[in-house]
Amino acid sequence: LFFQGWIDKYPADHILNLAPNFSEQELIKILENNNTEESFRLDILQAKSFNLSQSEISWFLKISKKYLSFENFKKLDEQITESISDDLWLNLWVNKSTMVMREKYIIHYFDDDKKKYDEIGRWINNKIISEEKILNILFKKLELTNNISNLIEFNTTFNIIKTLLNNGFGWEINISSLNNNFFNLLLWHFGYRNDFDFNTLKGKFIYFTPNDQVYIFKRLFYLKHTKKIDFTFNELDEILRADIDLYLTNIKFKNDFILDISTHILIEAIKSFLKTGSFIFESDLILKDLKRNNKKKFKIDKYFDTCPGRKIAKWDWKTDGKIIEKTAIVNGESIKYFQVEFDYSPNIVESIRKIPGRRYNADGRFWTVPYTQKEQLFEFAISHKFSISLTNGNHYSNNTHLINFIRDEVPNGINYCEGRKSKIKHRTINKEFWWCVNQECFENATTDHLKEFETDSSDKEVWEYYTFLDILNILEINTDETNHMGDYIPNGKYYKFIGHINAFNRLLEKLYCNECGDLLYPTHIAHFALYLDTHFHCENNSCSQYKRKIYLNHCLNGECTNIIDSRISKKCPNNLYICDSCGTCCSTDMFRRRLNNLRLNDGYIHPELIFNVENEKGHLEKAEYYCYKCQGMMTEHNKKLYVCDNCGTKYDFEKFKWLDRKWTNKHKRRNDYPSAPL
Repeated sequence: LFFQGWIDKYPADHILNLAPNFSEQELIKILENNNTEESFRLDILQAKSFNLSQSEISWFLKISKKYLSFENFKKLDEQITESISDDLWLNLWVNKSTMVMREKYIIHYFDDDKKKYDEIGRWINNKIISEEKILNILFKKLELTNNISNLIEFNTTFNIIKTLLNNGFGWEINISSLNNNFFNLLLWHFGYRNDFDFNTLKGKFIYFTPNDQVYIFKRLFYLKHTKKIDFTFNELDEILRADIDLYLTNIKFKNDFILDISTHILIEAIKSFLKTGSFIFESDLILKDLKRNNKKKFKIDKYFDTCPGRKIAKWDWKTDGKIIEKTAIVNGESIKYFQVEFDYSPNIVESIRKIPGRRYNADGRFWTVPYTQKEQLFEFAISHKFSISLTNGNHYSNNTHLINFIRDEVPNGINYCEGRKSKIKHRTINKEFWWCVNQECFENATTDHLKEFETDSSDKEVWEYYTFLDILNILEINTDETNHMGDYIPNGKYYKFIGHINAFNRLLEKLYCNECGDLLYPTHIAHFALYLDTHFHCENNSCSQYKRKIYLNHCLNGECTNIIDSRISKKCPNNLYICDSCGTCCSTDMFRRRLNNLRLNDGYIHPELIFNVENEKGHLEKAEYYCYKCQGMMTEHNKKLYVCDNCGTKYDFEKFKWLDRKWTNKHKRRNDYPSAPL
């Protein structure tokens, strides 16, 4: 009757006996009753507390907190939470259901999981715990930390120190007072110290995240450049590579760190250069690390100037007038002068009147200017956008002032600037330029960050912009090149290396199994070379493509940056895979180079190779193209377009500037090679 609202007074003894089975609503009805005193509320709640399920604890504590005095609730709270699990306690504490604080558990709770540290701000904002209290708990955990021997311990310490520094002023002093070299290293990393124990970095570098590895690597070179610290490259190599090989081969440490491939490749490249004079190298370490992350999509980056697009010269022939060089015979003598033609414009007329000796020819409706005023007239041409026609030179070289230098598209397959400066200026434009993928670029993207460098990004330090070239300059490694023609190319070896980096990254995009997505591995060697290994396979034994050989190689056409993939392309009659981008497959010159290399190295020479060279069987010189889809001969529709009549595949050569120069033996084509009717 009481619970149904018929009577206001309940039988106390009977209620107390039934309390363990009451629902939340029944308890609230009793606790809110005017006849219920504080002592009886406590008796009822204690009786119920002995029969609580896990799911009932949260609401039970909330109504207890509401209907009991602070002291009585505190006793009941401690009684209930004494025996529950840590995970359940944490949930109750975070939701403000319990006031009990398990400091030992909180110390244990904060480990290597960064997400847990992100919760601290919410706890403070929700007034679950004070900022001072939680930071003191973290510092207490830090005091209990001694050696750092694995990734979990590293990340835990890293997260604690980062949280302390981000949430309170002066914690760097407390952390420094612990006199721990590793703590001081992290203080240096976070920008709170100018010094650290160099050897402490040994064995710890590989625990930092890949982005932090790059940051530290560049910052070390900045400190070396500014003479704050000094180290040899061998010392740096020892510190950054400490125990990596051991970790990679020991399954115990399978997921103990993530190596930054780019940093490792630069270290290996420098070691190779110091030893051999070449950046090209082989590395077991790359392959071993990739095997641990065989679905990780990666590329070599973070140390190179990104290509913003090729800068090209674009002529604008929409002019306001023209200047023509003329010759007149006066008293038997040839006199040069200029004829200036334009539609009437007050501004232009006013400007040309300022040139001494100018005359207006009313009959011809043009102006004449003496040859002696050539310099001033050409300044007039530039300011008023006039075309110039001279008896010497050509239409383009005479009108370089009509050029707009604009950024064109980034060349296909080019991530980083690899343009090599020409030793001469451009013959037409008379301006320095760089060669990139066999075409001119009139402004490379390389920046010398060792000189005064300003940026609009105030949140980045100068060393964060460092490139591999900056690092080489700090190490005083000269990468200038003199090629076999005797041409001197500043930083030529460096840019050649960047070309390999771009090519390697293009290969990496193809280096995953189409079936299972796992990384492909070289078939015949146990290392991964920065130059191209051509045969790969999938090593996932549960994959339908397991051990199936896959051929990957760069296209023979130097202007094409495509990677030929045997999973996509079929072979030409000479048994070479056809590029799916431009149709190039083989050339007699390629066969000849291969033959010469085999003779030079005393290698086995297949009779077919000799036959191909002697009979000039290569297809490129003869402009013979085959369909990469169906292997059929492509029909030549015009000099720049080849089409497969069987499946409609097209090769458009419009984008290739020099390809037609390789068609030296087009007259030696097979007799049945098709061409479209005129």
